[in-house]
Order: sequence, then structure tokens, then C-alpha cells
Amino acid sequence: MNDLVEDMKMFEWAGIAIGDEETFRLQKSIRRHAAISGATELRFWGKINCTLNDYWILEGELTESEETEVPREVESRGTGVNKKVYWVTNNILEDWIQLPDANPAHILSSQTIKHLMTGDLNAPLNTCPPFPGKERHFLRAQIARISHANTIAPTGLYGDAEDENIKDPVIQADFTIPSVLE
Repeated sequence: MNDLVEDMKMFEWAGIAIGDEETFRLQKSIRRHAAISGATELRFWGKINCTLNDYWILEGELTESEETEVPREVESRGTGVNKKVYWVTNNILEDWIQLPDANPAHILSSQTIKHLMTGDLNAPLNTCPPFPGKERHFLRAQIARISHANTIAPTGLYGDAEDENIKDPVIQADFTIPSVLE
């Protein structure tokens, strides 16, 4: 788990802050969730403001899927858009709820509508065109879209792939992450 206090200092430099007390509570909540869920590589993904309650979102990895039947068009856990697992809560002092895996139909539909989320995962979406799911599916689709559009990599992290048939870039083994000051 990343040092959330150090990460929040970097966000403060960018003009985004949630406060020291809230950061401390969030860090304790993430550690508690890691112990309960067995998730690895947990990190604070962000906060989405809603009309009734706000969503606090965690990103991590799980080896096992809780869903027994997965539709054929959905990418399997650990690959593609479902490489990471996401959990949300409205109150960081309460338990985290795992979001379902991203579905291509939800992602495509989320691109065609504008909707203010309520903060209730079970709320129906009354949109035109209709959305094929509840707010939890819309939230997961939006997270997938935001994560995909905002992925950055420091210079030198990825090397040139020798084989042109490789889809994923090759990560340099000797790469070191620059410090916050760098």
C-alpha cells in the first residue's frame, strides 16, 4: 500500500486536498480493508461527488472473482479493463463494497449519456437513451473510462518491444521511479 499521507502532499501541490484528518482516517480504512478482503496493491483511486452521498473509491487486485457466471463478452478478472478491482464507500468509517467487473455494454452506453450520480449504488438510472444497469454499473463504467483516459508513464518506464506481435509494452527491469521532488 502506498503512503497516503505522502501522496496527499503531492495532490496538495496540485491544489487538491482532503485534509490531514480525513487522510488519516482514509489510510486506516484502507489498511483495514486490505486485511479483511485479501486485496493486494490497494491504493486510493479518488472521490466522486454525488448529489446525496459522495463515493470514495479504492483500486486493487484480487485473484478470485466473487461472480460465478460471467457473460462471454466481459473480459476475465486480471485482464484488460478488468485488470483492477474497485471498491466504494460513502463513509470511510464503514465497510467497502466491491463493484462488479466492467461490461462493454455499460461502457459504451455510459459514453452516450450525462447523469449526476446520487451516491446510492442500487439507484436506477432514468436516462435517454436508457442505461442497461444500475448506478453501480454506471460508476464502474465511468471508472474504467477515466482510468483509461488518464494513464501516464514516466519517461523510460517502457522500452521498445522487439516482437511486433506483442500487444502490451515491455517494462524496463532497471527502471527506478523518480522521487516526488524529481
